[in-house]
Amino acid sequence: MDDGSDALRTGEIAVLIVVNDALTCLGLSVALSTADDIKVAGKAQTAADVRHALEANRIDILLIDLTCSTSDTKEVMEYTRRHCNNLGRVLLSSSQSDREIAAAFDGTPTAYCTNGVDRESLCMAIRTVNLGHSWVQKDLAAKVFQAMGKAAPTLTLLEKPTSIANVHSLTTREMAVLRLVMKGLTNQQIADKLSLSLATTKVHVRSILNKLSVDDRTQAAVEALKRGMVSL
Repeated sequence: MDDGSDALRTGEIAVLIVVNDALTCLGLSVALSTADDIKVAGKAQTAADVRHALEANRIDILLIDLTCSTSDTKEVMEYTRRHCNNLGRVLLSSSQSDREIAAAFDGTPTAYCTNGVDRESLCMAIRTVNLGHSWVQKDLAAKVFQAMGKAAPTLTLLEKPTSIANVHSLTTREMAVLRLVMKGLTNQQIADKLSLSLATTKVHVRSILNKLSVDDRTQAAVEALKRGMVSL
C-alpha cells in the first residue's frame, strides 16, 4: 500500500484509492493527477490497508473499485460501512446489479459509476460526494433509481450528472451561491467572494440547477423567485 508522500494543500480533496489491480490503480491515479483540487492521499488493497491509511492520513473520499469482487473487496465495503460512514464513497462497478446498487446507497454520500467512467465525470463525482451529496453517472441513473424503488428524475435531469439528493432542499452554501448567481456574478466571481475553488463553485451551481429542475442560471433565478426562496 502507498500512503502518499506529498502533503495535502488546504482545500484539496484527499482520496484513498481502494483497488486490487495495479494497472487500474495506476490509471485512476493518473486521471486524478490532472485535477488541481483532488489529491491521491493513499492506495489500498485490503481492509487492513484502509485502516492503516485512515490512521496515517486525512482521507475525505474512498474511491473503491467493485469490478473485481473478491473477499478483500467485500471486507473493505463492510469495514467502511461500520467504521467510515462519515466518509464519502465513489464506487466503480462493471455489474450494476440491483443488489449491488441497493447495498451501495445506505445513507452515506455515495457516487456510483461504471469502471469506464471518463476523467471529467469521475472528478465531478468526487467533488459532489465531498459536498455531502450522492451522485449517479448519467448512463446509470434510470437503473439506479429503479433498483432503489424510486421514480427516476425527468429526462432533463438524466441528461446531466444526476444527484439523488432531495431536489427541493438547497444547502446553506448553495443558497449563498444562488443569491450571487441572481446578482449576475460569474462562477469565478462567486468562487472569489465565497473563498471557494472554481471547481467547487461549479459543483454547487450544477447541484442548484439539478435540484430546481432547470437547465441554466437564468431559469434557476426565475424558479427561485417563483418558489419564494429568495427575493429581489
